[in-house]
Amino acid sequence: MNINVSLNKTLSTFISDRIKTGGYSNVSEYIRDLLRHDLNIAHHDLDYPYDYDYIEQLGKEAEFEYQTGKTQPLTTLDELLS
Repeated sequence: MNINVSLNKTLSTFISDRIKTGGYSNVSEYIRDLLRHDLNIAHHDLDYPYDYDYIEQLGKEAEFEYQTGKTQPLTTLDELLS
């Protein structure tokens, strides 16, 4: 599903900043995270299943990046922290 939303400059700038500082890859990832968080708050008594299709997609993207040499496995903790 695609949803179009109009934002003022303040909100647009805020989202751009959150993507940069929050470790999000894009606006869609940030919005999905907000929605999941809101759903969890609204239904805190339910065991909300994460979006398994999305998690699978992320795994495939990570595997592709590894196979194409864009990423490499870490062998030490120092590599992770550098």
